[in-house]
Amino acid sequence: RKGDTVRVSQGTYYENITMKEGVTLEGGWNKDLSRRDISAFETVIDGGKKGGWAVLGADKATLDGFTITNARRIELGDSTVGAGVHCRSTSPAIKNNTIKANAPTGIYCSGSSATITNNLISNNEEAGIYLENGCSLKIEGNTIRDNKRAGIGTGGMVHSRIEVRNNTINNNGMGGIDSKAATGSIYNNIVYKNKEAGIRCVITPMDIVNNTVVANGRSGIVVEDLSVVCNIQNNIVTHNNDAGINGGGKGYSYNLLYANNMTGSCDPRYLWCVRRQYAGNEDEESYLKHNDIIADPLYVDALHHDYHLKPTSPAIDAGDPDPKFHDVNFPPSLGSSVNDMGVYGGPLAMPEERKANHPPRAHAGPSQQVYVGDKVALDGGGSGDPNGDALSYQWRFVSKPKATKARLSNPKVVNPTFVADVPGNYEVELVVKDRWDKSSDPHLVQITTLDNHPPTADSGDIISNVYLGDMVTLYGGASKDPEGAPLSYRWKFTFRPSESRATLSDDHAVSPTFVVDRLGCYVVELVVNDG
Repeated sequence: RKGDTVRVSQGTYYENITMKEGVTLEGGWNKDLSRRDISAFETVIDGGKKGGWAVLGADKATLDGFTITNARRIELGDSTVGAGVHCRSTSPAIKNNTIKANAPTGIYCSGSSATITNNLISNNEEAGIYLENGCSLKIEGNTIRDNKRAGIGTGGMVHSRIEVRNNTINNNGMGGIDSKAATGSIYNNIVYKNKEAGIRCVITPMDIVNNTVVANGRSGIVVEDLSVVCNIQNNIVTHNNDAGINGGGKGYSYNLLYANNMTGSCDPRYLWCVRRQYAGNEDEESYLKHNDIIADPLYVDALHHDYHLKPTSPAIDAGDPDPKFHDVNFPPSLGSSVNDMGVYGGPLAMPEERKANHPPRAHAGPSQQVYVGDKVALDGGGSGDPNGDALSYQWRFVSKPKATKARLSNPKVVNPTFVADVPGNYEVELVVKDRWDKSSDPHLVQITTLDNHPPTADSGDIISNVYLGDMVTLYGGASKDPEGAPLSYRWKFTFRPSESRATLSDDHAVSPTFVVDRLGCYVVELVVNDG
């Protein structure tokens, strides 16, 4: 009856199960029902003997912790019946199951509001999940792979609504997520190596946000009907066989695209590189207006499908800065609270346990030589954190001349300044901290003042409109020294016509002369010295 929980011990049950409203079925129990471990005590519902569905859903019922397999398609009246789990006008919770090798689909829903969470759905004859006729499904935390058609397929005359979050959808025989007959939201999924499009949008409203879409057989994200506008934001879309995003030039912003349509690591300053990322819909200037990026996202290990970002990834903090998209879980998010593009960014990214928190590294910039009175700009931009955390900065003077009144403009920013107001050495220390308040070792930078500013040479304006035989007078009198010291002068020709024998009247004079003896260009250099 409603509210009951039925515990099922390990073993294989060759049955077709009809669930009852409000009843929970729990697999994964040992023989005496004293301990539950889904992995250790596999509980199999095998629908192969009778055909049809293996499990028929019911409202408010829960199916938890089974392996569901070998459902077979049969004709029942005018209908074809099958699927590992069949939900017609019922809304069960389907969680923590392995649903594999069923025909036609792993899970079939019609007019259903089922929740489908944390299942492995694989190797089914058609779609992993197929829904139609006004469903409203929540599909979250599943692995959907190696199905012969779409990972998630939609159809029917009445549009459905889907909420697809935090799934891994890969290696399916058609598309990853084919939402041709559904509206809704697709957030924080990894969609890779499906034989057709990664994500297909046909009707709206549809939000496609913070997904990582890689190496699919057609476009990464495609809008089938270019008269509609799907909202495509904060995604990383790379290495797909066709375009990264094919959206007709509208509806997308703050996405990173890379190496789609066989472009490799192409330069986005070239038109061909940009056009192939967007199915011809953008050029090397227009894509920037969408705040998109074309760059290597720097995955941790793409070969083995680890699409976490390295700490130096250009996708970190590069998503839409609207606070509704801010990162909240660190890890997997990196950097500051501004959205990280891809599956590990945004408020819906699944939290992960930090394996180790390594200390950040401070770098206070190179030593500098300046003149008394100069404004000194310090640079902590070379500091970094091996975990990719955002940094806070703390600068302080370790030593400075006794008479100075120098103060840092702001000791908590990456690039503070101060004025070197008296001669001497200034030593400044930088310590950085990560978001977990772990500090770096201090790093010092030395600023040394020079006693004497160099003079400025001024050789006068360009002299033109002279004729063969004219005497030209050079003017070095506008040269000056900041301290007012007397100057010495040294002039020399750096270029003159090849047959010219022109010489300066006095190459140490303020205003020497020479005679134009050949037609052509004469270039004279002046160096001044303050002694």
